[in-house]
Amino acid sequence: MKIGGRIIYSGPLGQRSSRVIEYFESIPGVPKIKDNYNPATWMLEVTSPSAEAALGVDFGQIYEGSTLYHENEELVKQLSSPTPGSKELHFPTRFPQNGWEQLKACLWKQNLSYWRSPSYNLVRIIFMAFGALLFSLLYWQKGKKM
Repeated sequence: MKIGGRIIYSGPLGQRSSRVIEYFESIPGVPKIKDNYNPATWMLEVTSPSAEAALGVDFGQIYEGSTLYHENEELVKQLSSPTPGSKELHFPTRFPQNGWEQLKACLWKQNLSYWRSPSYNLVRIIFMAFGALLFSLLYWQKGKKM
């Protein structure tokens, strides 16, 4: 995507980004990728707003006029319509699980996150014990003196 949300490429990457490289190198004026250069970095460099202005092209407009764009549009239309004989999707509730199952799943996930790093928990317990001991010593018998 480019600034403004316009798509400049949507399609298969290919092995080692070969399809993306072929697509952008086929645009007149776009420099070829150097050997052993990162394809993602190259693509960001050649499609930047400054490079687009220097070439005098609009990559969004080029993509919208490409056969890849029309193939993608056809694919979206094809996949958007249900197959003949299929049933309408129906879900009895808004949620896949009832409230009790959701609570159990959340508690289990919280349990896993706490015990993922036992050393961290040990340090927390030690600090809490130290803090409790410190405050108990600071306020030892302070209530009796008033």
